[in-house]
Amino acid sequence: MHVGPTRDSQELSPVRILGVLWLLWFVFVGISPVFAEIVVYAPWMDISVFIGDDVLFSVNFTSFSMPKVRWEFQAIDGRPTSFEIATFNVSDTTNMEVLPSYKGRLSVYSNGSMTLKHVSEADNGTYTAVFVTYGPEGNTNIDLKLHIFETLPSFFIEMNSTHSESTVTLTCKTNSSLVSYVSYHWIYLCDDDWVPVPQSLNTSSIPVNVTRTFFICTASNPLNKKQSDAFLLESNCTDRVNKESKQVVKVFLGNSAKFYLKGNTSTGDMFAVEWTFQKSQSQVAVAMINDSTRVAEGYAGRVKMNESNGSMTLVEVQQSDVGNYAAYVSSCDKRWQEVIELQVKAPSHTTALIGGLVGGVIGLLLLLLVLTGCIYYHRQKKVRSPGRLQGRSEDIPVDFGVTQEVQSTEIFGSRTSISTSENKQGDNDLSNNNLEISSESHDYGVMNTEHEGSVKIRTLTFEGAERLRMLGMREVQMQGLLYVHQREIAACPPGDAAVTLLGSDDATTCHLLVLKDRGSGALCLAHCDGSDVTWGVRHMVEAVRSLAGTACERLELHIIGGFADRAGVSDRLTHDIIGEFVQQKEDVHLLTFCASELNTILRSGVQHPAIYGIAVDVRTGNLFPARFPDRGPDSVLRSARIFSCNTMEDVYSAEHGELHVGPYHWEPWNDAIFWLSQPDYVLLKHLSTSPAVEPPDFVSRLRDQLRFRLEHPTPQKLFPHDLYHLVCSYRTHPLTTGRRNP
Repeated sequence: MHVGPTRDSQELSPVRILGVLWLLWFVFVGISPVFAEIVVYAPWMDISVFIGDDVLFSVNFTSFSMPKVRWEFQAIDGRPTSFEIATFNVSDTTNMEVLPSYKGRLSVYSNGSMTLKHVSEADNGTYTAVFVTYGPEGNTNIDLKLHIFETLPSFFIEMNSTHSESTVTLTCKTNSSLVSYVSYHWIYLCDDDWVPVPQSLNTSSIPVNVTRTFFICTASNPLNKKQSDAFLLESNCTDRVNKESKQVVKVFLGNSAKFYLKGNTSTGDMFAVEWTFQKSQSQVAVAMINDSTRVAEGYAGRVKMNESNGSMTLVEVQQSDVGNYAAYVSSCDKRWQEVIELQVKAPSHTTALIGGLVGGVIGLLLLLLVLTGCIYYHRQKKVRSPGRLQGRSEDIPVDFGVTQEVQSTEIFGSRTSISTSENKQGDNDLSNNNLEISSESHDYGVMNTEHEGSVKIRTLTFEGAERLRMLGMREVQMQGLLYVHQREIAACPPGDAAVTLLGSDDATTCHLLVLKDRGSGALCLAHCDGSDVTWGVRHMVEAVRSLAGTACERLELHIIGGFADRAGVSDRLTHDIIGEFVQQKEDVHLLTFCASELNTILRSGVQHPAIYGIAVDVRTGNLFPARFPDRGPDSVLRSARIFSCNTMEDVYSAEHGELHVGPYHWEPWNDAIFWLSQPDYVLLKHLSTSPAVEPPDFVSRLRDQLRFRLEHPTPQKLFPHDLYHLVCSYRTHPLTTGRRNP
């Protein structure tokens, strides 16, 4: 039985008074002493970045309160005191108190984190985040140490004589201002192998015995390392012949150049050769005669050394290789220099003409041979046929009017059937639902079509893609431009009152697709990265047919982008795109194919995309290589969505002349903090399909997108209640943006 209080016990006791006061404190102040404790943590306590980078000091906290955060800095120069650089409330990061010298360099976040932009050597030190609370536990601090390094410059080895004739001192030198953070490692050539120099760890100068061998110094800090050129240490070989011998080597572009030494003595007396490229003052390769060779990192895979005579071969010669190559040759008692000038020529028109004539004659002979075989087979078949008229001297002619499947064309390992059917009107359209490949319009389609009756023989050619690449890059401004981002599609008619150009770039392994209806001129541009390809291709066809209406005549396709990347990402995407177009009910004619291998160019020994971006004139349908300094509107928002959204989006309403952005959907992405704290090379390695060939501003724009996702954990504020588009009208000048119910 529950016994309740009597009427005589209703007076307030001291215990009840304290309880009421405790309750009022909790309600009006928002925190009780019991829950005043705050826990602060950070994923990284030691952070290393390059000079000029942005650094994120990532922290977080758990608490029932909304604390104030104060960031303090203590320099590494030994000053005992720290000073306050920023203060803010986590509930309102817009009202930040910041030290005047840090204005414009700081960004803060609702979890207490802080970004410091464009760090310099003076920013080395300890950064303390102080979380200020009002409970009995007091403030909670956490220290993060920042270590700043510079990208190491070139190193070289310098030799200094000592008091002893049998030893010298080798010094690894650089112009780095942060030499106190540089570690050194020495190796030398011994018995056909590179081995560490004894007792040389982490020292810039080493004493060595005078001998005949090569030494290399490697300087490093926690973020990068540099290796010096191989330094030849010689004994009793201090004289140099002043007279230089000079040769000239002439080769065609793309061929191999061979450099032979004329020699002032027999190769039997030579013991070392060092090759350098005088234009860049860089070492190319070295060789110990009849022992071993070493090729510099920048020429790996392009230079071959002959260790028996010191000669060198440079493969896949480019225009940038033109210049003088010096060979420093050491013999037993002399050291001299030989200079060889490399001249590179483009293949002459005469050579190409002769080659074309020879190829044409051979092709004609093969064609005649095939025709002769066909006629012979046809005659034999008619002889055996019971319905053949006997006694007739004339033969029934071969009928080329109706043909069966005539050829299968290999497109990077995938087999696409190209068929012709009855061609009574003499047109080139296919009657089945295959992908038609022709070269009737732009002649960039890299498909040559030769006619023999109604038989069409098509072959991939490099010249078609080369013509598009040779048009030259144009810089396109914002006026009249509708820019299409990755995983976006836009379609418009030729008479669009607002848009005159569709464009997109940054396509390394991505493909840019342009689909046009020849009859109406309606066209569509898509930036395809491999996500949602099936829907994207189908929507392109539907969008163009919808805009064309009854005027729809013939769908023409242009594929640009990708390159011969080692991982084969571009190749697989090419297969997927062509496969999806083949599955469409409509006939699609491939006019331009400048993708994958046909969009590849060699730069400094590395394969790059020849074309990164294109623009297409809405009025004429002409396309050309292009780049875009402005990718707006809402460039960061539209790019940041790809971290969570794997779908392609149609972003343009031709009916209203409006760009529709969103609504998008994503969840909080805590990994953004991790990626922002990483150096550039880590972002390139893990967040790019082609790290070696990305545009120079790729990482900076990637960091902007990561910060955007961090500042907008969910898109509810951008798209309230998931009911509004962010709308940009292309029919007002200047462009206007707003929100509208979709």
